[in-house]
Amino acid sequence: MDATRRPVTEVERAIQAHTRAIARLINLLKHPDEAVRSAAAAALKQLDPPPTLALGEALLDSRDTDFCLRIVKVLVGLAGVDQVRVLCVLSQAFKERRDLEVKRAVATALLVLVTERSGPSPSPPERPAPDPKREEYPRDRDKSSSEQVAKRSSGPTGTPMNADDPEHRVRSAERPDGQDRGSGCRRSGPEPSATA
Repeated sequence: MDATRRPVTEVERAIQAHTRAIARLINLLKHPDEAVRSAAAAALKQLDPPPTLALGEALLDSRDTDFCLRIVKVLVGLAGVDQVRVLCVLSQAFKERRDLEVKRAVATALLVLVTERSGPSPSPPERPAPDPKREEYPRDRDKSSSEQVAKRSSGPTGTPMNADDPEHRVRSAERPDGQDRGSGCRRSGPEPSATA
């Protein structure tokens, strides 16, 4: 026997047995008999503390879709006693799982749990009182939006603007030294000659 190896204590054996028992209960969720699967799910939900992280590892490691869907159901059942860990495990599973059916079930579970946790959405706030300074130029709410757009797109003489009409085209706002008036940046290309 190796002198550096210490003997396994009773406590360590009990911890190992507990870990094996949880793993066995989780694996029973794969059992072909529905009664066994239901009993295993009920037993997992009754454990204190709940085996949330062990279920999360099984969810992330398994490739069996039905097994993963059963784990998601068990995790939703555990949310009443271990909500933060369940939300963390489901969030991680949503990020890492590639199976669309499992990902959809995880997303649905997250939506249900987050809605339950935060409660119903609040009603929209009432509209604030109008600002008297802004009411100097009230919008004409009786006209349709198309009439308002047609009114805005008219030229200086009140005629509708036409992109093909040369009188309505926007001229370049360029200075004689080649700089754009708006940005202050030089134009690319050859420098304008000073002898013009």
